Amino acid sequence: MSLRSQLEELLPELLPSDPAQAIKGTELIRLVRLRLGEEYSDASLRYHFSFMASEPDSEIAKVERGQGYYRRVRDRDGKPAARGAAAPVSGGKRTGRAELPRQGAGPGRAPV
Repeated sequence: MSLRSQLEELLPELLPSDPAQAIKGTELIRLVRLRLGEEYSDASLRYHFSFMASEPDSEIAKVERGQGYYRRVRDRDGKPAARGAAAPVSGGKRTGRAELPRQGAGPGRAPV
């Protein structure tokens, strides 16, 4: 079973549903290691957490401002409910929070 598949099974059990109770990445790694062992590096686990949190259908979400992960809340139809989570956008400075794309940036556009 792939790491992603294992995390998809495991994370809903480990993550709080309240963003105010979010778990920092270091603590989440510790909890995951208790279940999965030492097979995967910290960097690999962090990459998967971050990547999965950027996907709206994933169970894991990253807090909008600050640090930490929580379980994405679903509405009655099983769709993710908006609850303070923001998907990180690449291309900006690494400040630890989600960022908006820069105006004028992108293929075929002149920088502003």
